[in-house]
Amino acid sequence: MTKTYYRNKAKGGDELIVAKLDRLGRKTSDVISFLDKCSNENITVNVLNMGRLDNSPGGRLMRNVISSFAEYERDMIVSRTQEGKAYAKQHNPHYREGRPKRRITDRYQAIYEYSLKHSIKETALATGVSESTVKRIRRQIRYS
Repeated sequence: MTKTYYRNKAKGGDELIVAKLDRLGRKTSDVISFLDKCSNENITVNVLNMGRLDNSPGGRLMRNVISSFAEYERDMIVSRTQEGKAYAKQHNPHYREGRPKRRITDRYQAIYEYSLKHSIKETALATGVSESTVKRIRRQIRYS
């Protein structure tokens, strides 16, 4: 029996290992249909916090109950998040969703100006930042 960690690469006789049952899908129906498909294709599913799932009546009951609770928990998180956003919008006139834009500091400006006359690699070595950071700074300043 081969162990595989990728949902779409498992084939008959393999063992699929997941940390938690709710990692297999967001909805109970998705999890159950996936587990039925695994059962039909002779793929063993091993949930680390539950053990191997069997196709017995008790095993099916457990997977249904646990995946239902996982779906409920996810729905509650989404609901609370939406309530928090609504509250923030109502009580903070400057509220904006998403990550705030990174400020262009004096150091970033100096790195950008240095990079205009030197290669990205030279700029990274001279300023002590990675090449990807130099590229990101150039892109940020150029398009802001």
